[in-house]
Amino acid sequence: MFQKNFFKYLGSLTLLLILVVLLAVTPENVKAASLFESFLDEMNKTLQGGVDGVRNLITPEGNKSVNKVLSLESNIGLAKGGDVSGNGQIDAGDTITFTYIIQNNTDKKYAYATLKTNIQRDSLNFIRNATGVTGIKDDGKTIELPNLRVEPGFAKQITFDATVNYFTEQDTIISTEPELITEDKKSLLKSERKQIQSKRIKKEDIPEKIQMFKQDK
Repeated sequence: MFQKNFFKYLGSLTLLLILVVLLAVTPENVKAASLFESFLDEMNKTLQGGVDGVRNLITPEGNKSVNKVLSLESNIGLAKGGDVSGNGQIDAGDTITFTYIIQNNTDKKYAYATLKTNIQRDSLNFIRNATGVTGIKDDGKTIELPNLRVEPGFAKQITFDATVNYFTEQDTIISTEPELITEDKKSLLKSERKQIQSKRIKKEDIPEKIQMFKQDK
């Protein structure tokens, strides 16, 4: 008796499920199912393509854009070990680092270019530790970095250190407003002015600061 009722119940349940499926198959649902199936096929192809496939899913090939420009950035900050008094600020007699980054996203190579820093040389002394350049042109008024080669698709970083002069009358502003020029003296681009303020030092404190600077060396 139980077995007979069970099969009767199972048959009714099967018929009910068939009716639900038939009612659900509307033109809209068929279209949605088709789109979902297409989506699954596309995802399968993407995963089969490995990392490149996933990358293209995030940024499709047709939407990739590269900002093909030449850019120039600069920065001024305390050099490593340059904070002689250890107070965390730039004072007269401290050593600072100038940093310049030339990013070439173009297809053109720039050879024998010059970076004009437009630094006021009379605020600094003891220019040293230059990296990323073959030499420094120092005429006592400003500093230039000649004979630069900037290859396509590469970034070039240039740094050098300098000691702030001993200003005793007032605080001083040290700035750079770099400009990249070609071998025939034509301007390629200019960058925004960057500056820092150096605190003055009392005359009676100069000998002590000089001694501290020598000990650091």
